[in-house]
Amino acid sequence: MNEKDNLNLIKESKELTQEQTDVITGTLLGDSSIKRNNAKSSASLSYGQGHNNKEYLFSLYHKLKKFCSMPKPRFYEGFDKRYNKARFAYFFSTTLQETLLPFANLFLSETLNAAGNPTKIIPNCIGELLTPRALAY
Repeated sequence: MNEKDNLNLIKESKELTQEQTDVITGTLLGDSSIKRNNAKSSASLSYGQGHNNKEYLFSLYHKLKKFCSMPKPRFYEGFDKRYNKARFAYFFSTTLQETLLPFANLFLSETLNAAGNPTKIIPNCIGELLTPRALAY
């Protein structure tokens, strides 16, 4: 499926509101991640933020919770070796969704990186997805 077909699937989706499309687009330009399943028939999104950004992460969750099986974002406590200190964060991910596949097809390269994963890219059609709200995210 080509870029234009994926863009049309996003724009014509009855599963996504415009606000959800904006959240996904904007955060994919930032620090969210997206993965396709092995069959390339569905995709899932992952979000994580440090404790200082808890409210922001929870607001994203509330906008996308219909795609999640988690009742709320989870708390994570770990140790960051880079800075030699404890790290406190929250994260959530969506379940695999066919609705999210066009985003994965647009924002993931077909070539694999050294770790064997596709690299997140900016699609050529980004101008057609960007709205002021998407840019804000």
